[in-house]
Amino acid sequence: MIVGIVTDQAVGGTFLTWTLHFLSGHTEYYCTNSSQWTGIPPNPVTKHNAHSFKPNQPTTYSLFLSTLDKLLIEPTNTFHTIYFHRFRTSDNEIELAVDKTFDIAKKRIVLSNNASTRLYNCKYGERSLHIPKFSNSDELYNDYHEYYTDFIDTFFKESKQEWGDPFKNKWEEREFLALNLRPYNYTPIVANHNLVNEHYWLDTTDLWNSFDVTVKDLFKYLEQDIDMSRWDRWINVYNQWKRLHYDRQQFAIYFDHIVDSIINNSSLDLTRFNFDIVREAAIQHVLIYKHGLTIKSWGLEKFPANAKDLHALLETNIYHKVDDIYNMLEKGTK
Repeated sequence: MIVGIVTDQAVGGTFLTWTLHFLSGHTEYYCTNSSQWTGIPPNPVTKHNAHSFKPNQPTTYSLFLSTLDKLLIEPTNTFHTIYFHRFRTSDNEIELAVDKTFDIAKKRIVLSNNASTRLYNCKYGERSLHIPKFSNSDELYNDYHEYYTDFIDTFFKESKQEWGDPFKNKWEEREFLALNLRPYNYTPIVANHNLVNEHYWLDTTDLWNSFDVTVKDLFKYLEQDIDMSRWDRWINVYNQWKRLHYDRQQFAIYFDHIVDSIINNSSLDLTRFNFDIVREAAIQHVLIYKHGLTIKSWGLEKFPANAKDLHALLETNIYHKVDDIYNMLEKGTK
């Protein structure tokens, strides 16, 4: 049979897929990239993710179709897996892929964020650099700075040209990002889908924090036994892997409290949240568009360590027009 795993982007689908094989007792899986059976690594965790394991993960609709075709003709006495998140092509193609997965896969898993973790990816740099460049899909990024500059040049080229050189100092770079980035813009993998077919819904916070408890529910849905001889090894790997998500979760969970503390002159240690230029810009964005405030940021290389010190730099926003689109923030349609 085929197990289809559809997820939001960069939230742990590779680790989830590895877990299905590892805890099922598999010693190998059919890898469609190499068209051969490949060994299951005992520990897929790297510095940033679980990518020592290479899932059957198509990145375009045409690759999705060919991956499915290969799995459908390859016999197995247990199960194959196919895993994907949003493609960089049209939304229509990802919708077709989700629909086809729900039609063909015998078991279907949906891994998705909830509202409290929509800012999970609000950070300088992706969780994986093993992704095609926006400007050239045949090349991969070498480092986070290359990804960051390519992202800006691709999506904010005109604004950057109008700005001149927004990267000549940190405070202008932060303001440029605050005005251009949309931290609340987030499209779940199953947006606009009517999930009428049976499936297992897995919240990302469950996967990141309590999967050692609920993984047994998932295997019950899959009608698969857990190889308990591997349980202790899996627990050790899981505890190692879930630490990779702590920093991003903390910023997402505490974001509203951070902003409220800044506005209300409350004492809050901001060093807990490992601010970078993108996180600082997200805070400034919400201050401008949701609260009509901005920061006296000239010469401010980095946000101060306490919310009270940032409160002292607030002033009424008279510099930037608040588009009606962003007034939707007030209505909770983030």
